[in-house]
Amino acid sequence: MEHKYYQATLIVKGDKLPYYWLHFKKQDDYFFNKIDFEKSSFYVGNLARWKQSELNIASTEDYYRIRKSIGFKTINFESVSISKVEEDLFYIDQMHNDFLISNELAKTLQALKISGLEVSEPKFLVNITL
Repeated sequence: MEHKYYQATLIVKGDKLPYYWLHFKKQDDYFFNKIDFEKSSFYVGNLARWKQSELNIASTEDYYRIRKSIGFKTINFESVSISKVEEDLFYIDQMHNDFLISNELAKTLQALKISGLEVSEPKFLVNITL
């Protein structure tokens, strides 16, 4: 996943701390196009992503058609099935802002005691096939 890595110094109460910022480049639907819409389930949510109604999406064309018709509401995953993802850290532009991380990378970051990052279970079911 294309990204830039910035090193900086964070000053907290006079103490200088090493700080790193990881910035991901917009992916131009790279991961979005890997969604298997037939095996995924979706819902319409309000701006806070609270579920309003079930939603059937069979293709990217369906997604864009529905996206135009729902105004300020959001399209969200109940479950997502994606294929051919080899990256250990990514997000699906268009539908979700949270990053998905492999178990292996999460364990490595925890073992290295990397701070400033919270890893939690996703709020939706993720099925990745290689």
